[in-house]
Amino acid sequence: MMDKTSKPPRQPVAVPVADNDAVSDGPRLVADNKGLFAQNLGKRFKKRPVVRGVNLSIQRGEVVGLLGPNGAGKTTCF
Repeated sequence: MMDKTSKPPRQPVAVPVADNDAVSDGPRLVADNKGLFAQNLGKRFKKRPVVRGVNLSIQRGEVVGLLGPNGAGKTTCF
């Protein structure tokens, strides 16, 4: 039985990337049963780059976090 604050488990969904402000126009993300791999990601606001050269590799089931000061670009990376 679920109480008023409980929510059913969320299921993952595929979301198409349609961000024209990306630094690189080539394929950048690969997701499969092994996990997630990203290379040389970046984000711009207008013409100003705010995040550059992000590389990550996350194995399936692995839990990771980003640490850094306010304004470092942690949220923008995701």
